[in-house]
Amino acid sequence: MLILKYRKEENILKKRGMSLIVLVITILVMIILAGVVIVSLSKNNPIDKAKEAIYKSDIASFKQELSLTMVNEITNDATYDVSKADVFGEKLKEAQKYIPSFTKEYDKDYDIIDGELVYKGTDIDKDSPVYVPETSKDDKRFKMTYKIDAPNTLIQMPLTQISIDQYVGGVPFKFDYVIDWGDGTPTKKVTAWNDPDKDHIYAAPGKYQIKIEGILEAFSYRTESKPYTHLTNEQSRLGIISIDNFGEVGLKFFTFLNAKNLTQIAPPNKRSFENMIYAKENFQNTGLVEIPENFFYSAKNLKYAEETFEGCPSLTRIPATLFHKNPKLESVYEIFGDDVNIQSIPDKIFSRSTKLVNVTDAFKRLGAVPEISEDLFANCPDLKYLTNTFKDCTSLKKIPAKLFSNNTHILDIQEIFKRCENVDKIPVTLLDNCPNIEDLYKAFDGCTGARGPVPELWKKYNISNTAKFAHCFQYCTGVSNYDQIPADWK
Repeated sequence: MLILKYRKEENILKKRGMSLIVLVITILVMIILAGVVIVSLSKNNPIDKAKEAIYKSDIASFKQELSLTMVNEITNDATYDVSKADVFGEKLKEAQKYIPSFTKEYDKDYDIIDGELVYKGTDIDKDSPVYVPETSKDDKRFKMTYKIDAPNTLIQMPLTQISIDQYVGGVPFKFDYVIDWGDGTPTKKVTAWNDPDKDHIYAAPGKYQIKIEGILEAFSYRTESKPYTHLTNEQSRLGIISIDNFGEVGLKFFTFLNAKNLTQIAPPNKRSFENMIYAKENFQNTGLVEIPENFFYSAKNLKYAEETFEGCPSLTRIPATLFHKNPKLESVYEIFGDDVNIQSIPDKIFSRSTKLVNVTDAFKRLGAVPEISEDLFANCPDLKYLTNTFKDCTSLKKIPAKLFSNNTHILDIQEIFKRCENVDKIPVTLLDNCPNIEDLYKAFDGCTGARGPVPELWKKYNISNTAKFAHCFQYCTGVSNYDQIPADWK
């Protein structure tokens, strides 16, 4: 009996043990299932979705308000500078001048920059442009990569002491930087344009990234002799293959002229070109394959962008927003001349260039461009000089009749459409709103495909100097009123 009693109790304990195990397992399963449910709810929570919808609606509303404010400002004052509409940091009252309904909830995550609402938080999924408010130390460095082909190669940094260019004047440039040549040798301090430490000898072939931190206001890889500039040897130009970062070194003037192996340039940051007024020959005759959008974004004082991208045969497109942050722009002389593979000219590239005066040679020999927009110069009321602007654009089919409707100050159009052999006609109303033209020398010379009548410019303009209108319609033999064109004009 005693043995049976113990066996019964043993069986009871075993059953209880089994029950406890089952209970523990059941609890664990329930916990796991609960976790799955919570995760599922967090992903599909209708409350969160509703909040997200409200957030997106608010942001869209703020952007619309800001846009209307900018439109009103420009309507009331044609000279209003949108690029100065900046509100950084948590300044709610200041932000509400532009966006009346803006709230404190959003003020901590958004700034107003150049008249646009910009997200400054860390959530990359936010539906708004993102920027980094503080530039890291590394990003402030100017960086470029060299390819060295032979041992003991001398690389020269062509610092410029003083500018003698007509637009910059004789202002001395400053130099106070540390350079890391990227080959493991000690860094060097450079404090003058003729400092011996500005040059370096690479002992072995390879690729090396140069890093410069400090003040580097000007350098020039020009090949011709210029006073106050150290010329470079061929390897110093041809060894450059990329500009990896423009950084914040105070650049005022630079050119990589004839650096034919330079193919890639990084987008500048918001302060890279803030001191730049004159952009000349920056990438002329290089192997550049693409121009970053808003390349001149930080150059708010830029007045002259001349020969900047001239002679870059690998370029195929012009960024539509290239000059949208440069309200002071006055001249784009020869900026894209000889870029033979560019396929089009953006309609609105000068839509904010209200001070533009000179487009001489700007699109010369763009032989692949089939058309130009009638709005190209619509917002450039001060435009004056258009010598050779579309010369040798041999694929151009039409000249828009309203191309110069808003350009009453034009003075010079010599050779503007010379050898545009596929243009179908020269609109008779093309220059109706241009009473002040003084030079039409060979303006339409070689438009051999033109048909219909040409404008009777010999009656419109009283120009005494024959050289200012000679050969205006030379070789336009297919136009219907060719016989009526005075001999001096053809």
